[in-house]
Amino acid sequence: MPSKEELLVEYTKDYNRLRAQKSREVGSVELRILTNLAFVSGEHWVGSEKRSLFTRKRDPNKLHLVFNLLGQMLHKMLGRLTSIAPVFKARADKQDPQSIAKSEVVNKLITALDEKLDQPSRTWELLWWMSIGGVAFEYVPWVKDASMEPLPRFNDETNELQWTDQMSGEELSESERQERVLQGAPKEQFVVIEDMVLAGDVGSEVLSPLQVFIDASVRSVADLAPDQAVYIAKIRTVGWLKENYDLSDQTIENLKDASDVRILSTDLNSLGAPTGSVHLQDLIPRVQGSRDRNDPDLTVVVERYSPISEEHPRGRYCVFVPDEEVLVEEDNPYESIPLVDFHWAPTTVSFWSSDYISDLIPPQRFLNKRLSQLGEQSNASLYSNELLGQGLKREDIPPDYPAPIENGLNEQGVKMIQRRDPPQLPAWYMPSIDLVVKLMREIAGGVDLFQEQKFPGQLRGPMAVPMLQEMLDSQWGNLYQHIGKQMAAVKDMRINRVKQYYPPFRTMHYTDRSMRDEVFVFQNSEILQAGTDYSITVERGSLIPEFRALREARIREHLQSPLSVLYLDERTGKIDKEKIAADLEMGDLGRESQETTYRKLAMALVERLWEGGIIPEHLPMPFWNLRVIMDELESQMATTEWLGASPELQQGFVDFWNRCRKILMEASERRSQGAQQSQTASAVAQATQQAAAKAAAEAVDEALEQVKAAEQVAPQAPAQLMQAFAQQRQGPQ
Repeated sequence: MPSKEELLVEYTKDYNRLRAQKSREVGSVELRILTNLAFVSGEHWVGSEKRSLFTRKRDPNKLHLVFNLLGQMLHKMLGRLTSIAPVFKARADKQDPQSIAKSEVVNKLITALDEKLDQPSRTWELLWWMSIGGVAFEYVPWVKDASMEPLPRFNDETNELQWTDQMSGEELSESERQERVLQGAPKEQFVVIEDMVLAGDVGSEVLSPLQVFIDASVRSVADLAPDQAVYIAKIRTVGWLKENYDLSDQTIENLKDASDVRILSTDLNSLGAPTGSVHLQDLIPRVQGSRDRNDPDLTVVVERYSPISEEHPRGRYCVFVPDEEVLVEEDNPYESIPLVDFHWAPTTVSFWSSDYISDLIPPQRFLNKRLSQLGEQSNASLYSNELLGQGLKREDIPPDYPAPIENGLNEQGVKMIQRRDPPQLPAWYMPSIDLVVKLMREIAGGVDLFQEQKFPGQLRGPMAVPMLQEMLDSQWGNLYQHIGKQMAAVKDMRINRVKQYYPPFRTMHYTDRSMRDEVFVFQNSEILQAGTDYSITVERGSLIPEFRALREARIREHLQSPLSVLYLDERTGKIDKEKIAADLEMGDLGRESQETTYRKLAMALVERLWEGGIIPEHLPMPFWNLRVIMDELESQMATTEWLGASPELQQGFVDFWNRCRKILMEASERRSQGAQQSQTASAVAQATQQAAAKAAAEAVDEALEQVKAAEQVAPQAPAQLMQAFAQQRQGPQ
């Protein structure tokens, strides 16, 4: 086993190698990301040379305008992607009630942890770095002493859970509580005793591609070879380092004397005044140490993870300060490297995949230049006939005064400064600006189409919405799938941290889809017993972003088609406005909370049947979602376990299934009868109207024939003819 000094040399060398690889002079990943950051922030007049990014020196007599169309397109695109509300489910690998019940506990944990860790903010930050840098990471460690939490109290000697009897105020052990419950005391009489303690918790940190170093040949973090590693670099204060690790006095002094604390290899220089809202140095506070003497002493701390190998079956974990000291060297405390990588594009060429912004920069530069020239032309037109007076110095000329400027003498030999008449813009000038804006929108994808709800002219009628949705999803569908797959991996890592570190009992809070606050006492044994009998996946339909305008259009088309049955109230046969409102607010997942409730109810009924219990005769209730309950019954009756059960137990399942089916059939017959009666009444009314109309038409024709015949025999007075016509019309009525 190498010494810590040898490991320090080896790890520092490998870390610096990967830094150099990411910041090479040609095709620098680091420089590309920094340039993208500058453009998004509005700093567009930047240049680069070798390993340096700088703001350009600018002629004070020229305009350098910035029209940040690129940044607006990014925000629109992020708005579209963050509208995705993926739903993650832990699905039991077995269909027995125990496995299903444990997967439901995992589902509660997924929701509770998402809420505790502020998942929407995490998702937004991930997508931000993916679009700018091509790659983003979520780091899922265990955070010691994360926060003050209410934790259940346990007896130190017996390790039993402690309870309070609310009637007597006594403190009881778990066994004493059970004894009193058996004696008839209600369970609600007892409350778990909780103490506020500093507790650890699942961590979640989004890392930028500037903080992570890995071989470019690797396709993902999960594909690291045994002789490779991934490095996570962070700027830390020396005080934080002293608080968390044992440092030698010499190391502390060395760190305090460090003059250059940085993770970046690329230099940032401001040769000219900034044009954006953010200075270059302010773009990267987490990877560039401050040089202000009043700031605390800083240093670079690097975490190193290597995968499992024959020598190290768990992999290795190391914390070190480059060139200074190894702080931790041990087996990886987790089941795998706790880092999940998200990519904007496939890693077919390099781990550092392409991004959303880079292709938009050339047209953005062109647009800024053309619009700056247009501004100069406007100024030139205003100043074209102006002669500046005697004694005027060049520094007296306003910065927006148009160029070019000439020095010359008048007839008396007095020095003057005079504007030349500006040239006229060529005919192609303005169309070129329109063309570049159009090209930028094409490069950006269907952002405007989606965000501004612009329907192409050829998309009309009932197929407009699905066709538009398909057009948009065809551009981004693979990205949606990748995000969903990697997020599912993150959820799985979080559950593994819970399995490994959570205490036996812990109170969890979350808000369900019906916006109700839920509180449950989590028992770690339930998860540990679950083992790997479940898998976390993302609901495929939940990966599709859907804006309100498209939801409204989709609902309207459903209501005008046979799919209108989706919005019927089964009890009344009428349109259920709440179902429409739920779909409008949440998409097709709007009714999930109600379905989940009945799914839990079905599982409870199934468990009772497996135990040989009897379902009361008054069940099921007619208003239950019997289709969901029958689905659960049928899934159980299709297993080998059910086939091998006793005839009495099988009959219990069959009898209850028949009860559910009978209620559904009766409801269906009532709806059919109602519909038939309505159709019959409608048909009778329609036939009556048709008969009356036919009789009236025939009467009119007959009257006209009589009038014509009478005119041929003996002309009558007009009044007599009209009277006869009226009498004839009244006859059929």
